[in-house]
Amino acid sequence: MHRAGHSPVSARPPEPVRHCLSGH
Repeated sequence: MHRAGHSPVSARPPEPVRHCLSGH
């Protein structure tokens, strides 16, 4: 889960998505 979430986030530059995962 943690690894899979990090992969898509890095590929996508969305600020809201990155912030949500970063805070998680």
